[in-house]
Amino acid sequence: MEVVISPDLLDVMADERMVEIVEAAMTEKLAVKRMQGRGGWHTRACSIGALKGMLEEHVEKGDMVDVLNIAGMILARQQAGY
Repeated sequence: MEVVISPDLLDVMADERMVEIVEAAMTEKLAVKRMQGRGGWHTRACSIGALKGMLEEHVEKGDMVDVLNIAGMILARQQAGY
């Protein structure tokens, strides 16, 4: 018996797997950076403008995990309204 999986289900499965991979990579990188003394993205001392500058730098460097983390920081701050 052949199992047929709809394209929509394949997309859902791919999306969910991507989120699992990305979450693990982001979490690991954030932990490493905290151990190195980095932090404070959520404070007033770190502006969204500064984060956007960092985002551009990391896009050019090609470090996609840092890109994800910095983009997430920007999104979280925007969602929180500051």
